This record gives sequence, C-alpha cells and structure tokens, in this order.
Amino acid sequence: YVTVSGNPNMMRLLLIGLSMLAYTGSLRSYPLIKSGNVVNIDVFGASRCIHTSTFMHEQLLPTYRLFGSRLRIQYHPFGVTKYTKCEWEGRHVECFCQHGPSECLKNALQACVISYLPEQDDHLELINCIQGGAAFNDSVNACLTEKTLKSRTTADEVARCARSDVGRSLMAHHGWIQNRKAPEVPWVLINATREKEAEHSLQRVLCKRYFKPPPPECAGIGPTSSEQL
Repeated sequence: YVTVSGNPNMMRLLLIGLSMLAYTGSLRSYPLIKSGNVVNIDVFGASRCIHTSTFMHEQLLPTYRLFGSRLRIQYHPFGVTKYTKCEWEGRHVECFCQHGPSECLKNALQACVISYLPEQDDHLELINCIQGGAAFNDSVNACLTEKTLKSRTTADEVARCARSDVGRSLMAHHGWIQNRKAPEVPWVLINATREKEAEHSLQRVLCKRYFKPPPPECAGIGPTSSEQL
C-alpha cells in the first residue's frame, strides 16, 4: 500500500504534478490501425522481482517487438503491496521494498525513465534493460546512453531523479495505481481484465482472445491452455 503522512497537502500536490509529468503522452494516441484493434496492457511489477524479470524478458518485450503497433502498454514499477510502501517522512518521501533499498532505487529509476520518455516506443526497451538483479550504477551505465535516452536527457539527470524525492514520488504514484488493481507482481491486465495465463503465454492469449482480427504473425501460435481442455 501507499501511505501519506507528515504533510498530506504537499504530498498530494506533488503527486498530482508528478503524475501529470509522468503520464503526459503515456496513453499514446495511435493512429487508427485499419488492420485491427489496439489492445491495452497494464503490467505491475518490481525491478528486482525474479518473476517480473522473467515475464518482462520472455513475454512482454518479445510480444512488444512482434505486435508493437497493436499494443498500448503501461508498466508500473512498485512491488507486492503487502511489503512495499512509500511514506512522507518530514520533508522527504521514504520508500520500503520487499527486496530492500536497491529495489526501491531501481523502481524509482524505471519510474523516472517513464516520466522522461512517456511513450512506450521510447521507454519499454530501457525498462527491460534496467529490470533484474544488476546493481543500480551498473544499470545506469549499461542502459542509459545518449542513444537510448533519445538525446532528451542524460544518464546523470535520470539517476539523480531516481535518488530524489521526485523519483520516490513517481514510484509512489505507480504504487497508488497498483494498490487499486494489483495485490501481487507480476500482475497483467489486458483491456482492464486480469489474465493470469498471459504471464506465461502472452502472445497466445492476445492472438486467441483479444486481437480482432488477429495479425498474420498469430498464424503459428497454438491454442491457449483453456482451449486445449
């Protein structure tokens, strides 16, 4: 869960302002795709959660690379709400994560990347690169380059964001969203419906249940497990 204490009015204003910064353009307005519908995917995860990492590396990113123009993806870095929280402590935001301070720091790093580069085509590969057990500085050095940041910001600026109240507040905002929708991670919503099977067979679930009509790339993908029963 996310709690706000100490100075609730300041925290509320900060989160409203940051949420506007973080989500301006994140609901990307795709042109009408004559070949089919666009499917919305919300993914809730944590930066050092092994199950989130597996889903990100083996399911979400390959699916995005295959069907990108048919998908609108929003990723929310926070964690299991039972063990993860952000609080206003005096003049600062403090966050506590299931896998320790390093997870909070990398959650904030992902949240800052999404804020600086709100369109999925600009940030999803970066989020995937950051995801996993690498140390914070190693992730910054390996993932945040002038090319990957589209020359819109610098690695130092994004790293400072992650270490600051701004980054922790952005993470808290993702937690506020997750608290209403997803008690665990990874948690996948497709068109606002939880799809447990998508955690292991995302392409199959999209092709068999959501794409209308299915794109040609779906031709070689078999039935979902429920259809096999």
